[in-house]
Amino acid sequence: MKIKLGIIVAFLSFVGTSSVSWATETPRLSVVVKNQGVPVEHAVVTVISWADSNYIANKRTSSDGLVTFDGLPEGQFDISVQSEGSSLKAKRTGNTASQESLNVVVAFD
Repeated sequence: MKIKLGIIVAFLSFVGTSSVSWATETPRLSVVVKNQGVPVEHAVVTVISWADSNYIANKRTSSDGLVTFDGLPEGQFDISVQSEGSSLKAKRTGNTASQESLNVVVAFD
């Protein structure tokens, strides 16, 4: 089944605040990918640094459409989602060093 891509709907939620113990913790990025409300399994989610356009990491989503990245470097990044050969890119301007976790929902309509 081929996925028809339309508008990307992205929900960005910052959770947590900086704390005294922040220096010992690393930021976590959680991404959920959905197609018409249904989780997309095996979509490839790639994280790329804005500062130097370098690839940081990529992973495939689980059966519930979820992928989690731990230990991201400080700074801004792009999130690229690819499923069945079609790709979208969602840019984010959050600073990973100032948040404990970052949750993003990407929906294909």
